Amino acid sequence: IVGAPGVASALLLPDSEEREREKKWEVLPSAVERVSMTVTTAWDSEPRIYILVRYSQPLMAWALCLLGLLSWAAIGPIYECFPDNVRQTPFRIGMWRNAFALCPFLVYLLVHWARHGMSAEHKAFVCNPQHWPVLLLPGAGSFGSATLYTISINCTHEFALTAILSALHPYLLVVVEHYTGKQIRMPQFAALAVGCTGFLSMLTADRFQSLAATAFALLSSIAVAAYVKSNAFVQANVPFPLLMTINFTVGLALGVLGTLTLEGTTFDGSPNSLQYVLRDRATFVTAAWMGLAFFFGISSFVACVKHLSVLVVGVAIALEPETSVLLNRLIVGGSTSEPLPTGLMLLGMLLITASKLFMGLEEFLKRKLEVKVDVTEAIQNASFLLDTIPEKSVD
Repeated sequence: IVGAPGVASALLLPDSEEREREKKWEVLPSAVERVSMTVTTAWDSEPRIYILVRYSQPLMAWALCLLGLLSWAAIGPIYECFPDNVRQTPFRIGMWRNAFALCPFLVYLLVHWARHGMSAEHKAFVCNPQHWPVLLLPGAGSFGSATLYTISINCTHEFALTAILSALHPYLLVVVEHYTGKQIRMPQFAALAVGCTGFLSMLTADRFQSLAATAFALLSSIAVAAYVKSNAFVQANVPFPLLMTINFTVGLALGVLGTLTLEGTTFDGSPNSLQYVLRDRATFVTAAWMGLAFFFGISSFVACVKHLSVLVVGVAIALEPETSVLLNRLIVGGSTSEPLPTGLMLLGMLLITASKLFMGLEEFLKRKLEVKVDVTEAIQNASFLLDTIPEKSVD
């Protein structure tokens, strides 16, 4: 008696039914392979859906480089739309000073490579022209972000805070850690930020403001580094409403602190006081949007390296305040005095929320596929056990 796979040999089946059952069990291994190939690949066993993000990184780097250069080139038209008291701010000088915020990270890379040498992966990466936009990305991004922070600190004439926040980009920390293969500790990151921002603040402010900016850089660098290290975007264990609340609270606090740091915090109702920031809608929206764009935009950009939300996050980054100011001037004809429209801020939050939903949807689909693989493997294992039953019973 020849038993069909997965069926007791004692059962006598017609030839047609026996062949059908054999065909079904023969198809099963190929189905398992197809599902497995859909979920994982041979390359580090990473989900195939992430490979799309890997291939899109050069294109994303070029797009952000172009955005940074366009923002820098558009400073002239935006500059003409500002009031006379704001035109005294040397925007282009601030752009170049802001670009030097990248120097400590480049020096760190050179020192690391000089001490430990360049591995084959480092050489292959640096010598590949397709990777050059990724290396230039932080520098080009700082050009565009300088306008954001200059406007966000209520158009003051100092660029120390601009340099501080540019040096504290979490993306720079991620880039250095990725390409050196070494995890940067928070004191090292804080020292880099303090050294950079202290030097830049001395170019633009007096000694007292330089010390204040350096102290602010130290505290902010530790806070931002700790925030990035414990970011729930990577772990996906924190509920979404709680995550939104944390991001908004921390971002708003940083925005208000950034608005008040350089000119000093007072409580007499002057334009530099905390009451003025909380009562004046334009200033409050500016400070809030600075924090939201910094934490939401940059954190989402870091998260999109591991999630399929590049396009949505890219649009959200494109709606950073330096772009929204230009759009606002074009829409209203340059007559508005508000630096940021509330509607555009809500639109940016909506896009960012959509990106988070896409991330959650991807995780949900990924887990569903993993469950399918587990069930299919369980069926295959069960069929193998059933195949052994007839042989034992016959014996």
